[in-house]
Amino acid sequence: MAITGSPEYGDVLEDVFVQKTVSVGTSATKLAVAANADPDRELIRIYNDSSSTVYIGPSTVTISGSTKGEPLLKKQWIELPFGPDLEVYGIVASGTADVIVTEAG
Repeated sequence: MAITGSPEYGDVLEDVFVQKTVSVGTSATKLAVAANADPDRELIRIYNDSSSTVYIGPSTVTISGSTKGEPLLKKQWIELPFGPDLEVYGIVASGTADVIVTEAG
């Protein structure tokens, strides 16, 4: 099988770039652009576009205890090198918070 990609762009994401605002509530909310991630996704970026702290983690994420997620403070962002099979969830202590989710690949 021949390689058809250009080695010049081998380290560049060039197939996927999608974005969506997701409202996170007091129960674990999936942070994704669509129901299923694009199969070419290589990166997910989450930007906390609110004044609340959003805790991120797996589907069991909580705001405290042994399943407490990683806090994403207001106006803070994180990039995760996640393929299409990994999902990220968010939760807030009260109310709702908007996060901007970007997927690239």
